[in-house]
Amino acid sequence: MHLNDMPLVARWCAIASVTIAFVLNPLFAFDDVVCFTAYDVLVRGQLWRLASACAYVDGVFGCAIVVILAMRAIAVFETQHGSLRCVADGVLAVIAANVCALATSLVVTPFVPSALSPTAISGSGVVIAVAVIGTRQCRRAAMNVDVLLSDSVTISARKLPAVIALFFLVFGARFAEVAGWYLAGSAWAEGHLDKLVLSDEQLEALERGVCARVRRQQGYVGVRGAS
Repeated sequence: MHLNDMPLVARWCAIASVTIAFVLNPLFAFDDVVCFTAYDVLVRGQLWRLASACAYVDGVFGCAIVVILAMRAIAVFETQHGSLRCVADGVLAVIAANVCALATSLVVTPFVPSALSPTAISGSGVVIAVAVIGTRQCRRAAMNVDVLLSDSVTISARKLPAVIALFFLVFGARFAEVAGWYLAGSAWAEGHLDKLVLSDEQLEALERGVCARVRRQQGYVGVRGAS
């Protein structure tokens, strides 16, 4: 997919990730300001990191992953559900994942003291948002829906997030971070976050109000699917 053909939010994610990874992080240490760690939130009281992690890009490799997800996953979600829905659900996903990661860190820190280390930084916010929303979608799937992993291997859509979480843990991912996005996505699938989700009517009001100018941007997708 060409950059100019991408819907608005997906395009912004791709452009912003490159700008952050190659300009803001090395020149202004932007990553130190926005990244999420349980230590900074609990000990230093920096609650903004629960949300500012949306703008955290975990180095060059993290940037590449964000760009790929913007092209392959975010663009599809935005086209189906609208640009404002994409942003609103994405921000909620990151905050929920970080809250769950924070709770997990408190539970496991007696056994894993490094869970509350200042260097225990969660990954790129966009990647975590995609993981949460992907988990939500899979966990809401019907029991008979399978995902094709290869020509001969299929797995239940509902079980896929657990398999992915286990895969990340085996290859060295932080337990609190993985637990954060898995628990947040599962809780959302069960409806526990629904009260925090903006309704279509609320998003449409934003489209007519403070986001009216954004609505005219190339690639914008309306709440009801009209770009």
